[in-house]
Amino acid sequence: MKKTLLTCALFFMALLATAQPTWEQLGGVYYAYPERSGADFRVPEGFQPFYISHYGRHGSRWLTSDSRYEWVNSQFADKRNLTPLGREVAKRLRKIWRNAKGNGGKLTPLGARQHSGIAYRMAQAYPSVFANRPVVRACSSTSDRCRKSMEAAFRTFLALPNGFLVVCKTDSADMAWIAYNSPEEQRLTAATKVVARVTPDRFLKALFRDPAKVADGLHLMSELFTIATDMQDVEMPIGFQDVFTRQEAEAFYEQNNRRMWICNGPCALNNGIPARPVATHQGRCRLGHCPRTAWRRPALWPRHQPLPPAHAAQAERCEKPAGRLCGPHG
Repeated sequence: MKKTLLTCALFFMALLATAQPTWEQLGGVYYAYPERSGADFRVPEGFQPFYISHYGRHGSRWLTSDSRYEWVNSQFADKRNLTPLGREVAKRLRKIWRNAKGNGGKLTPLGARQHSGIAYRMAQAYPSVFANRPVVRACSSTSDRCRKSMEAAFRTFLALPNGFLVVCKTDSADMAWIAYNSPEEQRLTAATKVVARVTPDRFLKALFRDPAKVADGLHLMSELFTIATDMQDVEMPIGFQDVFTRQEAEAFYEQNNRRMWICNGPCALNNGIPARPVATHQGRCRLGHCPRTAWRRPALWPRHQPLPPAHAAQAERCEKPAGRLCGPHG
């Protein structure tokens, strides 16, 4: 009996270990989009794709502004106050700044390749959708990184041999449905203050001889962690795992998750505020973060023959007029 219990305990411990997020995943929104395999795009048996609606976030980027890099670097300006590890971190930060200067908020080369890959996999996985000189219509927000993400995708479409007709648009008039942010959402975001459940004491002592000279240690810790997790997006072989403990990294990961859950998710604390703009703009946009494919019966499918049960409801929805396919799903 004891052996059985011990085996079960070890088994569950192994499951918990495998469920832990990787260092890259702890970056949250800075986790670089993983490339999908062809197995993710199989067409359900008895159906054929005829339409794809894709609502995507921009690809990997630098931090949102140059000033964030500059502020972190300024905290390491007093070389006399740096420990040996602090001097090493300052050296890494200077190298990162040379790469980031002038690029705050912009799409990285990896971000462009991510959207190029999405477009390529769409065309490869669903050739019937892209046959006979297909038309691809795309709109982006006015953000430079979003526009360039869209451009990376349409350049890939144009390079394919199908004779694509690509129509792209970036217009401030479309922002009301592409990235609508209601006044009450803005108030919710401003009022939501989520503090990381961590103290910066160990972190500061490891980097500074006199931590008291650092005005806002927790903010510095948070910003340096963001720079650290963004290394996967800018493809620089610089690590900071020697600066943060696993527990500290998980604290910032949890902080970001809680903030996004309150400001963007179905959290009871937000009184449904994030969902209301979706209802307001129902029928004008499609929410999601990955391609959505509509399925329909093959042209010769007998109308009297029932569809596979797993796909009957899907087909009923998708066989409505095409104009309805851009409905409340965003």
